[in-house]
Amino acid sequence: MCDVKQRFTLVDVGANGRQSGGGIFKKFNMGKALASQTLNFPPLRPLYKGLNILKPFPECEELSIPEAIFNCHLRRARKSIECAFGRLASKWRILRRPISERVSKIVEVALEAIYLRN
Repeated sequence: MCDVKQRFTLVDVGANGRQSGGGIFKKFNMGKALASQTLNFPPLRPLYKGLNILKPFPECEELSIPEAIFNCHLRRARKSIECAFGRLASKWRILRRPISERVSKIVEVALEAIYLRN
């Protein structure tokens, strides 16, 4: 996770790059902690009309004002984290390609890069 200034605020490193974001989120510590509500976050509540997913409404149909606002906020959140990763990779070029090293070493390198980036 990152804040609006693209600083990483919550990090969980160690998944294979080919895995989907949703699968990684459910499997690793951050997702488990959020599901069990052990993080210091506000309680989970539906984001819109009983939905608890972060999927945009289809643009092909006429959106209501709340749906359009939801899509805009989701787009901004995704752009913020993508820009944070982009800046991290541009600063630390080792992160642009596969790293042939022990997994523990890769995790260490990634966390150090994130620490230095913030």
